[in-house]
Amino acid sequence: MIAPKFISYIQNIIIEGSKDNYDLRWYKKGCECVEKLGEAKAILQSLTLVVTPQKLRHATTALGVQNNMITFADFLGSRSRFMKAVGKLACKTFRIVIKKHKVVNIPAIMLTSIDAMDGLGVDQKDITVLGQEAEVLTTFRFLISMDLTYFPLGTQEVGHLTNEETIKLRHEKRMNLLGNMRKLKRKFENVVLSHNRALKEGLCQLESEKIVVRVLQRKEARN
Repeated sequence: MIAPKFISYIQNIIIEGSKDNYDLRWYKKGCECVEKLGEAKAILQSLTLVVTPQKLRHATTALGVQNNMITFADFLGSRSRFMKAVGKLACKTFRIVIKKHKVVNIPAIMLTSIDAMDGLGVDQKDITVLGQEAEVLTTFRFLISMDLTYFPLGTQEVGHLTNEETIKLRHEKRMNLLGNMRKLKRKFENVVLSHNRALKEGLCQLESEKIVVRVLQRKEARN
């Protein structure tokens, strides 16, 4: 636990769940973390949720047992405990980073670049494989970002210095943000299901990519 006197020093929070942390235990811990930050009146620059979604046959999630659900998607529903906690937090930016992996084997004779992510081209001109089979692991990070600056109600809503035009502008921005939050779960699902289409439609952006090449050991011939 972080002592309340140190909360003011916290500016950026990252909550990361592995591809296996999709059940209610992770969900409750994540919610409790954000709720406690809200109770402590923390003022954050950013809150980042990093996830590695997997499509599963059965999974226990925030909404119970789901068939063919997408990991973490239900946590981003506008009425979920997690998003309610985010809504009560004084935070400038809420970021969701979606990590996707693809493993491609390169035969020893194949030295050309590989389209590693279903149509999303990757420049691999610097990869050299000399006479041995190699395994290429490509990791992409897709970013969904929301500006929460106008979401929390501020002190300008009350008092002698209340400005009606400022309140009206803030209310309009807050209503637009509420609409975007209601669409967040669907946006997340679209990125997971088809990142190429999501990129073209501006639903997310490609934050980074990382390529790791591992040369496979030759199998010894058996006597």
